Amino acid sequence: MVKDTHSSAVIFDFDGTIADSFLVALGVVYEAAHKNKSLPKEDISRLRAMSLRQLLQTLRISWWRAFLIVRRIRRLMHGSMNEVSVVPGMVEAIKALQTKHKLFILSANSLTNVRGFLQRYEIEACFIDIVGNAYPFGKERRLVEIIHQNNLLNDQTWYVGDEAQDIKAAKNAGIKSAAVTWGYSNIHVLETR
Repeated sequence: MVKDTHSSAVIFDFDGTIADSFLVALGVVYEAAHKNKSLPKEDISRLRAMSLRQLLQTLRISWWRAFLIVRRIRRLMHGSMNEVSVVPGMVEAIKALQTKHKLFILSANSLTNVRGFLQRYEIEACFIDIVGNAYPFGKERRLVEIIHQNNLLNDQTWYVGDEAQDIKAAKNAGIKSAAVTWGYSNIHVLETR
């Protein structure tokens, strides 16, 4: 019997964690909600200091409207993915991690967008599975599915994200979490979880 040398797993969020997509995604969300109007010049650090609820209120997007425009947002993101670059150092980090850990992605972005991006940076093969189209507040259920489908151990599985709801989803799924501070939320928002 061959010993599994990859007993631990890392599940990555995509937007804001691997892909530096905050400005593009913010523009797309605003455009989808406000019928092709451009996002007014805002203080980006101020927006990063907001929870998702506060961000939607500031952009004048109601919860029900946010859920209704999710598909449109994914479609608009597809046309903007060429503007999105990888977070500096992530390609090297992913390649190093995949030598000792099973790697996965769980993203609210579409599977097509995520796979296309990973192919562009030649890191798609580093991941055992890529799960897209998750709702931001439905990630807990999807994390549990990834854990069960791949026989992962909860105490040896991490979810790496950039938003407070990523940390909450990991806790609720019974796994460890790590947060990056370069994504959609700043450290002050992340520390509240």
